[in-house]
This record gives sequence, C-alpha cells and structure tokens, in this order.
Amino acid sequence: MSPGVYNTVSPAELEAGVTRPSIPLEEFPPSSTHSSNAPSRPLRSVGQRWTASDILPVTSDERASVTVERLESYPPGYPRTACFLDSDPAFMVYRRFGTVSARLLLNKQDELRELEQLLNVMDNQSAKTSEGLSALSSRELDEHENFGKKQTRTQLLKVMEQRYLEYSHLLAHAKQNAAISKPKISEYTSLQNFLNNYKPLVRSEMEWIQNRDDLVTLRPGRPPSHLEAFLGRAIQTMGFRSFKYLFVNQRSHMKTSDPSIRYYSRKRVERAATILLIPIMLSFIVVPIWMLTVTFRWTHLGYAIAIITVSNLLFCSMLSIFTKARRHEVLGAGAAYCAVLVVFMSNIR
Repeated sequence: MSPGVYNTVSPAELEAGVTRPSIPLEEFPPSSTHSSNAPSRPLRSVGQRWTASDILPVTSDERASVTVERLESYPPGYPRTACFLDSDPAFMVYRRFGTVSARLLLNKQDELRELEQLLNVMDNQSAKTSEGLSALSSRELDEHENFGKKQTRTQLLKVMEQRYLEYSHLLAHAKQNAAISKPKISEYTSLQNFLNNYKPLVRSEMEWIQNRDDLVTLRPGRPPSHLEAFLGRAIQTMGFRSFKYLFVNQRSHMKTSDPSIRYYSRKRVERAATILLIPIMLSFIVVPIWMLTVTFRWTHLGYAIAIITVSNLLFCSMLSIFTKARRHEVLGAGAAYCAVLVVFMSNIR
C-alpha cells in the first residue's frame, strides 16, 4: 500500500489474500472539528501497531486546561456545601445514624423472635402426633400433609427467610459503619467553621454537625500523624502567604478565591514531615552512641544501661507521636533500636 492511500481490508482478509481497491486519502474530507494546524499522527496499515514515538506528548496548554471545580461556580446552599465537602478528603464528614441503625436492627430482631416462637409452637404441636413426627422428619411429607392449610410451616419459613435476609443486610451495614473512622478534631473544626461562618443551609438542616459522636469520615487511608497535623496548624497560624508556594499546588489554589478557605497539598505536608523526621532519627542514633562512648570512659556500667533505657523510651514515644506507626510496629522498631545500642555497648566494652 503506497503512502497517502487507505486500504479497507480486515486482518482476516489479509491472511486469506483478499485485496480491495485502494481509496486515495484526498477523497476523504477534512474533519471540521480539528484544526489544520494540529499535529497529525503517522498513518499505519491494518495490523501494524503504534510505537511510543508515535504518541503525541501532552502540551502545557492541555495541562492547563484541566478542570478544577471552584466553590464560587456553584450556587449557595446545598450545591456549594456539596462542592466543599468533596473539595478535600478531610472535609468528607457525614453522620453515621448509629441510633437509627440500632433501632432498625432491634425491630427486625424482634420480628424474627416472634416468628421463631411461632415456629417452635408449630413444631411442638406436630410432635404430639405420629403424623406430625413424620412431617418433622421429612420436608416433602410436611408440605404434602399441610397442603391447602391457611398457614403452613413452609410458608412461615419463607417469611422468616425474608426477614432474616433483611436483618442480615442491616447487620452487615451496621458493622461496616461502625468500622469507619471518626474525624479528627481539626477536620471537624474546619467543617464546623464553614457551616457557621457561611451558613449555606437553614439552621435546622445544619444541626447535624452538632452530633459529633455520630460523625464519621470517608477520608481514605490512615489519619494524618501528629507531626503532619502540627505542620497544618503552623501553616494557618504563621500566615498562609508565606507558605503558599511551599505547601499549595496549582490545583489547590484554583479551588476557591476566598482567602478564608485554605487548601494545602497533603503530599507536600507529608514530604515536609519526612524531612523533619530525618535529623530526628539520626539524632536518636548518633547522640546515644556518643553518650555511651563517653560513659564507658569515665563512669560506671549502670549509667550506660540508663542511657539505653531512656533513649529507647524516647524513640518509641517519638514513633507513636510523630508517625502513623501502629502499636506492633512501634514495639518492633523499639526492640530493633534497643538491640543496636546493646550491640554497640558490648563492642566498646
């Protein structure tokens, strides 16, 4: 097939040796939706794959055209409130309705209890006769003996099955809702400030924010560490403008023009926390080793053991406060840290 010619042949026809008349590309009218100045991709014949060099790179104009939902683009009320809740994972706070869930579970539970008692009564009545005992031993015989009656054991079991499925559905959802994390104080305060300052809804429909014990957060992943929360408060306290270019990316800055609503990049805060943790971690290695070296030269062995104990306690406390490490992770890291100091102490002796 020559350049500038398009051949309408399927892969199956190519394998069978079937050919069709080629159509010049000039006969196809140019598309009205594309600019003539747009870069064109090289043509490929049927069955030939694209390579990485054939894919056009994304230009800076295409990157700048990424749509960012702004709060001001939504009308006040529920539209703007919904946009605010979806603008950052920290604001995704909603009610769990734990009391309503418990009430529904209790209602379905009592319905099952009533049906269970009725089933026990029917079983006890059937057990008093020989025919009833036979019916209890065979499902098919039970359905045949009670066919045409107003209420049979089979009908009762079908009703119980429906109630049990509804009860299990509520029970599973209640378990899932109970496992959802609760919002941190900073997340709750941010949402409360937005509702109290802007009052986007009527008063009666904003009272759900007062049910703090019933609130859950849909924020994915683990909650921010204490160090990350401290950096977030520092950004707000020390002045947002001075940290604008360090902790705010372009997308966060485009979400709103309101100076009282502040967004910052969570990834950049996590990186800053990691940078701060590096010298702290190094100091927990260098300082105890230096102190142990000095202690063995001038003092008794008991002081060295005290240094190891205090350093291990401070190290575990630092992991618990400044990181997202879990309890077993803190214990494992503390044991490894203590082992390092003990090995060093035994070598310098």
